[in-house]
Order: sequence, then C-alpha cells, then structure tokens
Amino acid sequence: MSLLQKSEKASIPKRRTGFVTIAAFVAVLLVTGYAVFSIVSSNIQIAQYDQQYEELVAQTEAVQDSNDKISRYLEENADMDDYIEDMARDKLDYARPDERVYYVVPDSGN
Repeated sequence: MSLLQKSEKASIPKRRTGFVTIAAFVAVLLVTGYAVFSIVSSNIQIAQYDQQYEELVAQTEAVQDSNDKISRYLEENADMDDYIEDMARDKLDYARPDERVYYVVPDSGN
C-alpha cells in the first residue's frame, strides 16, 4: 500500500467519529427539548386544574350557603311563605308592588 492510501483510510474513521458526535449531540438536544416541553405542558395543565378546583370550591361554598339558609328556615319553623319571598327577592329580583329596589353599581373608574 502506498502512503496515500493509508492516509485516506485513516481519515475515514475521523469523519465517522465526527458524525457520531454530532448525531449524539442532536439526540441529546431532542431528548432535552422533549423533556422541557413535557414539563411545561404539565405545568400548564396543573394550572388549569388549579383554576378549575378553585371554581368548584366556590360553587360548593355557594351551595353550602344555600343549604345553611334552608336549614335555618327549617330549624326556626319559619313560615315557608317567608322562605319563598326571600328566594323570589334574591334569585328572581322580585319586589312588592309598593317597594322600590335600588341597585348599587360600582364606579367604572373613568
């Protein structure tokens, strides 16, 4: 073999080694990118679940308040007409014919 042939054969493994190094680096970058994407998407989903949880807690408290109010009426042996009147005022915004209802509207800040 000539010296030229030996040098060509010796340079081929170096090119492959460079390719393997680049391929390994790209693979590490891809795995890292996927891990970061997974963590970020999981955190977003957790934040959405936290918000949904807070909304459900608020709804539960509202229902509990309503249940407490009904329980007080039942414990006091109040006339159901009083209960019906209060519900009509609160839920349906009804008023007696001789009453005036005033609503306090917050300032818009302008």
